[in-house]
Amino acid sequence: MRGYTNSQAVCPQSSWGAAPPDGTPEAVRIVHRRQGCPPWTRPASWRWTPLIVRGGTVAIYRLEAKVIGRASGRSACAAAAYRAAEQIVDQRTGQVHDYARRSGVEHAEILAPETAPGWVQDRAALWNAVEAAETRRNAQLARELVLTLPRELTPEQRLEAVRSFVSAELVSRGMVADLAIHSGCTASDGAEQPHAHVMLTLRAIGPEGLTGNKVRAWNEVAALERWREQWGACLNQALERAELSARVDHRSLEAQRQEAERMADQARTHGHEAWADQFTLRALELDRRPEPKLGAAARLEARGITTEQGALVREVRAEREERRSLVDELRGWLTEKARQVAERAHAFKDALRERLAGLAGADLSSLRQANLEVALARSDRGQEHLLTGQERSQVAEHRTAEAERQRQVEQERARAQEREGPRLRRVRSLGLER
Repeated sequence: MRGYTNSQAVCPQSSWGAAPPDGTPEAVRIVHRRQGCPPWTRPASWRWTPLIVRGGTVAIYRLEAKVIGRASGRSACAAAAYRAAEQIVDQRTGQVHDYARRSGVEHAEILAPETAPGWVQDRAALWNAVEAAETRRNAQLARELVLTLPRELTPEQRLEAVRSFVSAELVSRGMVADLAIHSGCTASDGAEQPHAHVMLTLRAIGPEGLTGNKVRAWNEVAALERWREQWGACLNQALERAELSARVDHRSLEAQRQEAERMADQARTHGHEAWADQFTLRALELDRRPEPKLGAAARLEARGITTEQGALVREVRAEREERRSLVDELRGWLTEKARQVAERAHAFKDALRERLAGLAGADLSSLRQANLEVALARSDRGQEHLLTGQERSQVAEHRTAEAERQRQVEQERARAQEREGPRLRRVRSLGLER
């Protein structure tokens, strides 16, 4: 199975029944109807897991959160202009940020709560208001989420997924979201990788604008973890609606590996070695270092300058490809062995079917008689417990028939003696019969 950074489904055992328990992460509730289900699970219970071990493709998952602040010399107006490919004048500094000629921006729009004033839809007015609300020289101005979008989806489906996530998880909590979808960025495999930038206000918006203090709850780790889960769930829902087999998993490689090992143990417990091998291979593939980010070294590497961070990234990628190649080789070997076993099983079934077809019209009386004699011998030795119910019935019928035959022989002998005359009986009794 080929992929990039995340795992894909299969269906581990669950005792949850038709619905998952309360508190189950939304990402785990995604139904993967197109994947095969291990034979020890029930159709209503296997659906509540994101773990996938074989089949289909693996969509890329990424949600990265950053803070845009003055401490690093950044400007909210400049960032918004670059992401939306627009020209914005920073009224605080008078600097003009003109990125109108920038290419690769598929779509840009602003989403805001219903109670927000109309001027927030003006990108320049929005981010100049954010700049004006912050007076500290090291103030934090905005939060940015970078979302990788699956290549498998169409541009319309990607936009729908981003809108759904941003509206449900961010705008509904009082944030103003300035989202832009970009294309043209090249991924590590050389292909184009669409992604979205979502700039968020750190203060809640109301009818009067950006009022009150910054919402500290949005900075908590729990909030980020929830966003990661919900973004994964949103992507999986979009992939499922598009009838695609690809899925994403927001969990770490270690968490996915532990899940695969647990499923391998369950498969062996239930006697399904083939499934256990697949889960074990998946755990082996996941047992690797996560790929580090290039960060600031990306620009130097793009210019052909070798950096220490770039060397580390290349080393991790090489290890990943080597491990993946090994796993693919092992999976191919197991597949070939399974194919050979299946061929032998089919050949045996065909031979048995032909043998039975040849015996269908033959006289099976000798075979039945031999089976009956074995059953009679076991019954005479007191081994009734070794007989099947059908064999016991056959033994009883045989003995009843044998007793009836013996009775008829005795009756016939008595009638023959009655027909003989007294003189002949006298001669026989004296032994004088010629």
